[in-house]
Amino acid sequence: MKQYIVTEHAKKRAIERLGQTEPGAAHHLKQLMQSAFYQGDNPRHDGSIAKIYDHYKSQTRLIVKDNVIITVYRFPEAAPIPF
Repeated sequence: MKQYIVTEHAKKRAIERLGQTEPGAAHHLKQLMQSAFYQGDNPRHDGSIAKIYDHYKSQTRLIVKDNVIITVYRFPEAAPIPF
């Protein structure tokens, strides 16, 4: 099992956006990463590259840089299909 480090920012976003408790937020994010799918690279403002992972069952996107989870958020709601 790959080990990940969770930033304070990611913990706060897990509490705010995913409804996690403070003691369990980091563990929850690490668990999500074990079954998340790699989606691609995301260039960052400092010139580095972050990786985007999606966890489909929980509808969660995780942004990771060098095995460090830097932020997390839910998938945007799908736009209604016009008829």
